[in-house]
Amino acid sequence: MLVSNADYWTAKYWQRVMDSIRSRLERSTELSFWSLRKTLTPTYWLAVVVASLAAWGFEHYYANAQFNTLYYRLGVCLIGIPLFVSPFPKNEFLRKNQRLYFVFFIFLLLPVLLSWNVLSNAAYADSTESLSGSWLTEYAFAVFLFLGLFSKPVHALVMCFVALAISSSIVLFFLNPTNNAFLGTILFMVATIVTAYCFILTTHQQLNYVLQHRLETAYSVGSRVAHELRTPLLSIRNFANNAQKVARGDLVNHPEPEALLASNLNYILKEVEFSNRTIDILLVSTSKAPFNFDLNESFNAGEIISKAVSSYPYSNTAENQCLVIKPGIKLELMGPGELVVHALYNLIKNALLAANSYSESKIEIRWFVQKEKGIITVTDNGSGVPKHLENKVFDDFFTTRNPGDGTGLGLAFCKSLMTQIGGKIDYQRTDDLSIFRMSFLLKY
Repeated sequence: MLVSNADYWTAKYWQRVMDSIRSRLERSTELSFWSLRKTLTPTYWLAVVVASLAAWGFEHYYANAQFNTLYYRLGVCLIGIPLFVSPFPKNEFLRKNQRLYFVFFIFLLLPVLLSWNVLSNAAYADSTESLSGSWLTEYAFAVFLFLGLFSKPVHALVMCFVALAISSSIVLFFLNPTNNAFLGTILFMVATIVTAYCFILTTHQQLNYVLQHRLETAYSVGSRVAHELRTPLLSIRNFANNAQKVARGDLVNHPEPEALLASNLNYILKEVEFSNRTIDILLVSTSKAPFNFDLNESFNAGEIISKAVSSYPYSNTAENQCLVIKPGIKLELMGPGELVVHALYNLIKNALLAANSYSESKIEIRWFVQKEKGIITVTDNGSGVPKHLENKVFDDFFTTRNPGDGTGLGLAFCKSLMTQIGGKIDYQRTDDLSIFRMSFLLKY
């Protein structure tokens, strides 16, 4: 049988329309059929039983049996049976359109069914006051739930208005309502749909903001890990190359090749140990886990500060030159020295970033005793933190830098460390200077 050219293009057009609708619905909903099937199956069968009993009870205990929706409810439930039986029906069309099928079922179950119930109730109500509030509440809940299932709520918004138009048309045609409650109910339903849409849209924007913030934080943390491990990895590669030269006999003229080999291997072990410690520090920085250290561990303030300043990975010579250590007394403080070095790294990094915005950058580190406490201060002449944000500088993920330039974990790490070793860290702005002050217990 020959098909005319017009019929062919008409069929082709509607095929494209249906494919477009299917594609949009499948992309706009974040529902996973298989996980929802497992989660919602008990709820679905419970809803079938409850809906049937509720409709039966309503019919037998209320005189106005016009509100009976037993057959309609059961009909909708029957449509959803293939979604909640195991195994899934061996039908190629159903398998290909599982998500579309689920959206269609939810569309009938929520906005269409509830629209019909509310408008039927309004058609038989004597006045607005006699309209059942329970139906209105259920409808509002159904609309919020339905809109929340879509990653693009605008598609659900259109479907809610379609459901309202279909239901109101059927009620007007078959029930012919003449009271003012019907019109008021339609206006309430329109307002509910618009309100729910605005609420869901705002919620999605907030979730997208949180997701974007998490992605930026993950990117920053990844950059920080790469930066922290790059130096020891380069050292390991250099020492490994030297050890390989000794093993191949390329350095036969060296007076003590075996000692050189042992020295390079020793340096490699130290760098590996340093890398593992760095990873542990980063993991603790991004979690609430306690630090692992000896409670009786102590360190010399001058030595630890010198180690932090000398081993910090400066970007250029100018950064190194603007940092000054003000010598103090010999001071033994309680705490894990390696972790304190890492805390000083974070304070130095923040000070350099703040001071680099000034032509005469100056950073000072000093230590002294005050009120039976050991004090280490890091002072810079940068712009500092805005006054209204000073109480947030030690919060997790707080940063005043551009996305990707900082994780907001450095100062949070410092505070967590100082709290766990029985110390304290605070920030103050005085005389155009920013001062981070670390307070330690003295070792007697």
